[in-house]
Amino acid sequence: MGGSSHIAGELLRLLIHHPDADIVWVNSRSMAAGAISDVHAGMHGDTDLRFTPDYNLTAVDLIFLCSTPGETEEFINENPQLPENLKLIDLSGYTSGHSDFIYGLPELYRKPMVRGGSRVAVPGAMATALQLALLPLAKNLMLNSEIFATGITPQSDRPAMPNFAAAAGNICLDRPLRHPQAEEAMARLSTLQTSYSAPLQLVSMRGPQPRGTMVSLLLDCATDLQHLREIYDEFYHDHSFVYIIDRPVELKDVINTNKCVIYLQKFDGRLLITAAVDNFLKGGAGTAVHCMNLLFGLAERTGLTLKTSSYF
Repeated sequence: MGGSSHIAGELLRLLIHHPDADIVWVNSRSMAAGAISDVHAGMHGDTDLRFTPDYNLTAVDLIFLCSTPGETEEFINENPQLPENLKLIDLSGYTSGHSDFIYGLPELYRKPMVRGGSRVAVPGAMATALQLALLPLAKNLMLNSEIFATGITPQSDRPAMPNFAAAAGNICLDRPLRHPQAEEAMARLSTLQTSYSAPLQLVSMRGPQPRGTMVSLLLDCATDLQHLREIYDEFYHDHSFVYIIDRPVELKDVINTNKCVIYLQKFDGRLLITAAVDNFLKGGAGTAVHCMNLLFGLAERTGLTLKTSSYF
């Protein structure tokens, strides 16, 4: 649903080459009967599918909801009785926090997806990066101070088509101390460390990059760096896409991949954590495919072994 959106385009690029997925229909109200390859760049020769204004719920096993939150709400309200075996993965943000949807962060909620889950709400890129940076600390009850964070989001994070020419070389504040995904992240982290109640003070900015989200978080921590590294390695050792690295994080480490990379530093009793994700992949379509793999009992990395768009 919402097949002409930017996130749907990224999702389609993954699904077309996924060995266990067949795309049955791609719904779009605005692009009815138009060719998918004419809307989503780089797909000529990969598919001859066309958009359709209609949808058949009984013809598919899974629907990805890629519309606006309002359109997703409308779809759910119009279809209160879905086919029994039909699964939903929502990328619109509308169902985040809904009790009948599993929160789609595999590093935190993998088991409910594997054990019969049918509805998943994929978190946004900022919430994903913040949580992945802090999950090992929350798991070990080590969040014991106020957290100060800086986040840089890309131009492609805007709901409407961004003006990349106007954005080149520019940076601006983006909902500082009021970013909704900061509150979302802390709500989930508190399920691991219920005793933590201090705020996450996030100053978010929109940068000139076309894609990629980076966060840096500063908090008090007396634990030495070697032990912290062991804690992070242990938490993520059986997860497929999070890597703790030994040098400063750069966006080129993750662009066009489903990875999150994390770097830990200590400064006079304070811990600085830097994490980066591709907002369209680990922060969106890549995690949606990861969740699909879990819902259907497939290997987690299926369809997600992607090449970085490395540059000098």
